[in-house]
Amino acid sequence: MKRGALVLLLLLSLGANVGLVGLAIGRRAAGERWRSVGAGEFRPPEQFGRRMADRLELGDDQRERFVEIQRRLVERTAAGRRRIADLRAELRREVLAAEPDRAALEAALDRLAREESTLNRAFVESVLDSRAVLDDRQAERYLLFLERFAPGRRGPGTEAPGGRWPRAEPPGGRPRR
Repeated sequence: MKRGALVLLLLLSLGANVGLVGLAIGRRAAGERWRSVGAGEFRPPEQFGRRMADRLELGDDQRERFVEIQRRLVERTAAGRRRIADLRAELRREVLAAEPDRAALEAALDRLAREESTLNRAFVESVLDSRAVLDDRQAERYLLFLERFAPGRRGPGTEAPGGRWPRAEPPGGRPRR
């Protein structure tokens, strides 16, 4: 191998190592920041839910109730999301331990399941409360939004073209306008 090629490989290796160290430091800082934000200190952004209310074309009274439901969901789930992240980290540490404690793993799994169930219930209540505020056309658009942008559904081809609001398409029918 020529000297120039060795120098190039050395520089590429150094760059990759610096990038990995930076990633590790960034992840640690993000984790610390997440743990430092207490549920009582968390407040959703002022505009949270307002953009969706605009796109659903809600009237004033509907709009305020809808935005309040969305805000309440974020406030109710902030601490739970943090606890889930902590429980997953605890689970990872225990399962990767030299001698994992099965009882501790089972207890962590049970706590994780309870936390996730609590978040899922809060989400379901929020969706049902939101639907009660909306008329049929608005509810169809809201449900379509939830279906298309739900966690786990993101990826190539699942988002609306150009990041625009998805068109409502009732089951078995053409889009309403």
